[in-house]
Amino acid sequence: MAYFSSLRYSKYVLKKIAVLAAFFTFPFFSLQTVRALEVEVLGGVISVYDNTILGERDAVDTIKQVEDSNRKKILTRQAQSIRVDKVGERTEIELRPTPTRATERDESPRSKLERVEQLETDRLEMRFEPDSKLTTRDTKQEHRLMLESRRVEAHLPEGAQFELSSETNQVSLITPSGEQRMLNHLPDQAIERMVASGLFTAGDQIDTTMVEVNSDTQEIEYRQKVRVTKRLFGLFRRGVETEVILNDTTGEVRADSQTTGFAKFLDSLSI
Repeated sequence: MAYFSSLRYSKYVLKKIAVLAAFFTFPFFSLQTVRALEVEVLGGVISVYDNTILGERDAVDTIKQVEDSNRKKILTRQAQSIRVDKVGERTEIELRPTPTRATERDESPRSKLERVEQLETDRLEMRFEPDSKLTTRDTKQEHRLMLESRRVEAHLPEGAQFELSSETNQVSLITPSGEQRMLNHLPDQAIERMVASGLFTAGDQIDTTMVEVNSDTQEIEYRQKVRVTKRLFGLFRRGVETEVILNDTTGEVRADSQTTGFAKFLDSLSI
């Protein structure tokens, strides 16, 4: 009798272990860290490549031949969103299936983990429609995320996560406070709207556009520093440091003079 009791107890323990193993085993797909990651989003399809020559193309004479030998496809997914988070000098990428009504109703932590695939890289280049890309780049001793559309670049805010839907090409930012904001303007559209406001012209000297999160409203803003040419008393040409700000949600554009003291007084006399 003791033997059968012990056998039943052993089976019970093994069953519990199996249940625990099933609970903690989920398809949370984590790839090895790759030095350079290339992502293409085209027609709702996400293609991910390990590209060892990413960022070195300008120094290569036979680009196509070298790319073919150094570009290895890692995975392909469809109808998913891509979330990018820069942590220090590392960049983390998550691929998440687009939520359906069934998955939205399922609030279990395990199901959420099952739907995420993770990658990590030193350098990233992600191209998506229309004529846009997200890259990591070292600028002025900083490692930053750069969003580019039609050859206009913008620095993305530190601490914010970037998200792209492969189905709609809709871009959103998750602010450091956790709020998700849809990006209504890509960088080229933001600059076009600023120029249309008449606050500066395409010929004015401009710096790289900054995307920031307003600490008071948590709204996304494009900030463009520009040196505008004005005339003191309507006669003498002088450059005026100005920051033009676009509220991405409302589309409102305003200007903020960057000068102080006597220079600001001269600004008031310049047109």
